[in-house]
Amino acid sequence: MRMFPLQCTIGCSVVVEGQGLHSGKEVRVTLFPGKVNQGIVFRVLCGERKGVIPALFPYAVLGYRSTLLKNGEVIVATEG
Repeated sequence: MRMFPLQCTIGCSVVVEGQGLHSGKEVRVTLFPGKVNQGIVFRVLCGERKGVIPALFPYAVLGYRSTLLKNGEVIVATEG
């Protein structure tokens, strides 16, 4: 008996605002429902930096006390 479905997503978009984990800067993240079999995908829209990064191992980069995902010049990280 499974307790949770293998796939699930949020029902509608959600905006989360607050202080950055390491930088202390004000940050804003919008979460959108995913499509079937899409997995977690980061869409970066920050000034000139625009791109898509799947949350998959091949995109993981070693960081100093942080988690980074990189696709070309676009980076998503928990660091400042």
